[in-house]
Amino acid sequence: MAFTITKNSNGLFTYGYSVTNPSTNDGAIFSIDIFIGRDPVSDVDLPSTGFTHCKIADETNPNGFQGKYFAVPVGSTAPDKWSCGYGHLAGYAPAVFGWGSIDAPYRIKPGTSLSGFTLNSYGVPAIQDVLMEPAIDQDNLPPEYQENLKKIVALEKKVKWMGKTVGPKAPPKVFDGGNFIANLIALVNQSRAQGWIDNDGIVTSLLAKLNTAQSKLPSDTKTAKNTLSAFMNEVSAQNGKHLTSEAYALLYFNAQYAVNHL
Repeated sequence: MAFTITKNSNGLFTYGYSVTNPSTNDGAIFSIDIFIGRDPVSDVDLPSTGFTHCKIADETNPNGFQGKYFAVPVGSTAPDKWSCGYGHLAGYAPAVFGWGSIDAPYRIKPGTSLSGFTLNSYGVPAIQDVLMEPAIDQDNLPPEYQENLKKIVALEKKVKWMGKTVGPKAPPKVFDGGNFIANLIALVNQSRAQGWIDNDGIVTSLLAKLNTAQSKLPSDTKTAKNTLSAFMNEVSAQNGKHLTSEAYALLYFNAQYAVNHL
């Protein structure tokens, strides 16, 4: 899954996704879900009005849908003949926002890619789970699957793919500078583990700046902010070199959020 991000002058992020189905796969991808759950108790209330959605939209209310699930408010677009909406997947706790296509010709066939999946949100970038599912042609399954619901369900679980991407998250209602920088430190390490940063020297340099900024709080906010600004400059300089778009989004915009709230 390829990822892009932009932020406009009003603070609205556009998260863009392009999905590739490897040629080694047998089935066409028909379902894509990104986990964007929100805790209404501890997470800040983000703007939820004024968003538009894809032409074939299902659930578009992020607050308490199905009576109990909460998600980060988003707008969306989708490729032609794909639907979209909030949802909840059995066996998983957080809410999702997903896209799906019931029309076989528009699904993502093996060896092809499809773009046009976007989320618009005021939520800051975070590492989120993404789940993709290929369609299974039950008519062409071996005889042992015929009228055997248990085996079909087991096969569906087996062929699903779960990975990591970047999606919107609601910041905490109570901002704590030290804790927020601790999360930034974790994001640097997690980005390295994901391969979104490919150089240990860059990791060391970024962590040194974050540790310095954290050590200055709460007494020396000015130095902490200046150090975070230097961190942002390094992240920008390495974007597209040793940092992927995922690492850039996570580190630059969360550092920017910290600077703006210290």
